[in-house]
Amino acid sequence: MAELFLRITVCMVFAVSTLGKVPAMRAFEVAVEGFRVVPRRLAGPAAIAVVAAELATVAALLVLPVAGMVLALTLLTVFSLAVASVLKRGIGTTCNCFGPSSRNLSVHDLARNGVTIAMCATWFFLYGGAAPPAPAMVLIAAMSAVAAFVLVNTRELIETLRL
Repeated sequence: MAELFLRITVCMVFAVSTLGKVPAMRAFEVAVEGFRVVPRRLAGPAAIAVVAAELATVAALLVLPVAGMVLALTLLTVFSLAVASVLKRGIGTTCNCFGPSSRNLSVHDLARNGVTIAMCATWFFLYGGAAPPAPAMVLIAAMSAVAAFVLVNTRELIETLRL
């Protein structure tokens, strides 16, 4: 059951990320440009590639869990390297990770990715169990929604709680 919880949570995080970017693709393209990791002329195609890869990850997590987790780990690693690069270079830019945002990247974004990477890695250790019964599936889905909410809103929760 833990394997299913992890897979659904990671899937929800990528779904929220994708759904946040699609209606505001221009804003996401500007955010990609702000990272300064691809030439300006490639920011648009890079933004489209990120959204397509996130959508593919969601689909794969639903039907091909191993491939989905490999995609998730790959994307999270690339995203984390890009965020770390921005932070190291002292560039003040937004991420728009889950839709338009006016907040600059911070270590909170890197920490959120680290937790999600840890969830993916843990999934590989747990993968292979039998499917749980339907009532447990509902509970797991609800728990996954809460966990995904916390991951997506890590920065806001920390600031609200002043941790």
